[in-house]
Amino acid sequence: MNQFFAKIGRKLKSLSVRLPFLFIGSSLLVLLLMLNVQYGKLEQRMVNEYTRMADGITQLITNSIDGDRIDEYVKGKFVTDEYNTINKYLYSLRDNYPDVYYLYVYKITPEGATVVFDLDDEYSEIPTQESLDWIGSTYELDEPFASKVDILMSGKEDLFYAVHTQDDEYLLSYVAPILDSKGNYAASACVDFSMAEMHAENLNFTISLGLILLGIMALILFICMLDMNRVLIKPVNNLINCIHGFKYDTNEDRNRNVKLLEGCVVNTDNQIEELRKSLLTSMKDTASSLSELTMVRDEMNEITEIVRKDALTSVGSKAYYDEVTEKLQKEMQEKEVEFAIVMIDLNNLKKVNDTYGHDKGNAFIINSCRIACRIYKKSPVFRLGGDEFVVLLQGKDYEKRNELLEELKREYEESYNDSSKPEYERYSASLGMAEFIPGKDKSVEDTFKRADGMMYSSKKEFKAKYGSYR
Repeated sequence: MNQFFAKIGRKLKSLSVRLPFLFIGSSLLVLLLMLNVQYGKLEQRMVNEYTRMADGITQLITNSIDGDRIDEYVKGKFVTDEYNTINKYLYSLRDNYPDVYYLYVYKITPEGATVVFDLDDEYSEIPTQESLDWIGSTYELDEPFASKVDILMSGKEDLFYAVHTQDDEYLLSYVAPILDSKGNYAASACVDFSMAEMHAENLNFTISLGLILLGIMALILFICMLDMNRVLIKPVNNLINCIHGFKYDTNEDRNRNVKLLEGCVVNTDNQIEELRKSLLTSMKDTASSLSELTMVRDEMNEITEIVRKDALTSVGSKAYYDEVTEKLQKEMQEKEVEFAIVMIDLNNLKKVNDTYGHDKGNAFIINSCRIACRIYKKSPVFRLGGDEFVVLLQGKDYEKRNELLEELKREYEESYNDSSKPEYERYSASLGMAEFIPGKDKSVEDTFKRADGMMYSSKKEFKAKYGSYR
């Protein structure tokens, strides 16, 4: 069983399996995203269309109803000719707008909603007893309208709408105010649309569109996969199988490798064939063994490490600082970065060299550097030359930059003021720190210059306070 799963794992890692899965998976993901966006647009467009429709319908309703006579309508019900004429007109409005689910007129008060007009399923000149009982009745408002009573009664909202559930029906309700002759609220003209029908219509359209796109995408993917297998997967597999047969122990093995690669069938006339030819040329021209190449590589790595490390202090060199900041400069152009630069300039190094000799001066440099390295454990420290050091703060050291800077100042001040030690062991440095400011700093060098300026200000304060041999 373990061998079976291991075999499946190897298959899944192969290019011939991963590429089809990648193509199909990414295509399906794009298709789903497209359909989701399309469905959202349909929903929003439907709401916008219903809003325009509801605005027109409620305008027609408010124009047909006298706001001063709402109470008379409720009392008279179906007795008066005016009430019956309006009621019949509302039925005709509903019939002319087949998307309307319910159409009614309610008078909204803090106590609830009083029914003024409410249409049955079909129009009848003779009202049913249920209609007679329903007109004039008052029922308690549900959410979302219960909390909006003040807005609805103010008459200032031209068209208020809300999505809600009522009697197991998912509705989109629009409410417009009917005003009396004095401009005060009299009642509300209401129109309901079925959100369930809207969702079903949009979903059916989206599914149909998805099936069509899926069919087209499947055909394109099938053609692409056939071509990919011909020009990519099969030639790559042939090349891989050939390389797997290579050996490097003897000269005979290397000559055999050349013959194997010459006999490898690719024939794609594309980059894979160019890769085979380039590899073949390289193998023919290479006289050095793998061990020699490894030695050259190790020597290059060793040289690189030597160049990157300061010989005296073992911290980063000026060349390595330039390499790191060049990389950071590229990152600034690709994404948001956070960093700060701390400049460190040792105080009184010349006096130590002149008075006690360069051996003591070198020890002074090394031990001063160790203090900075101890404080900034998680940040690279570089020696720019002589008595100048720079620290590049990122990550957690950047988050604690102010605290760490104060700690470093305190370490140097305590060391310098320790009169129990000889002068060449009283380590001191002037410090300056600057944070990278997006928009203001165009380069790492801009931040470096501000940190350098702050360091020189600190240097002046030190000279003014303690004097200087320089």
